Amino acid sequence: MSKVIFITWDFIHPSNNGYKKSVNGRIEESKIDNDEVMVIQVRNDGALDKNRIKEYSDGIIKNVNIEVPKLKGLNIVKSIFSIKTREEILYGTYEIGSVINRLITEFNPDYIQVEGYWALGILPKSINKPVRLVVHDVMKNLYLSDIKSNSSYFQKINSLNKLLRTFAFESKNIKEYNISEVIYLTNDDKKWYLKKLNHIKIH
Repeated sequence: MSKVIFITWDFIHPSNNGYKKSVNGRIEESKIDNDEVMVIQVRNDGALDKNRIKEYSDGIIKNVNIEVPKLKGLNIVKSIFSIKTREEILYGTYEIGSVINRLITEFNPDYIQVEGYWALGILPKSINKPVRLVVHDVMKNLYLSDIKSNSSYFQKINSLNKLLRTFAFESKNIKEYNISEVIYLTNDDKKWYLKKLNHIKIH
């Protein structure tokens, strides 16, 4: 029995896509193991003009839903020229970091399970708890697909920009985060990251 915090880059209910189903499956496994579980779900919402945070419990799992406004106007242009990923810009604010730090301090987990690289941008680098990173996709492939499918040259350049920033973020995460374990969902993902990024701890 362990105390576990799951961090996701989207709300996982309704469970209507592969990412959500995959995350919910691992949460169910933790419940079967009688783990004490907190789920921190983060997403951005274009209808918001300020952060919205909701904490609640369903009797078994402690849930925290965090919604942040989407980047708009001049902030979108600034993000293009930033060295940070979109997720670091959206979620790496002092307010969100303070909330995450408070939740981790109060819950005091044995480890934190981060569901995907995008979710890793939510976690403050100052956290000293062991982190399990679950790799859902080769991020390079997603952005390359966007570059090929978009007819707009602006969108192509934007996707290339995201690709380069994401690759840089992936390359340095092992050093900057206290990652104790990397979990790959496919052998192809594992082979690519092991070859390109030389992850030091593989599961």
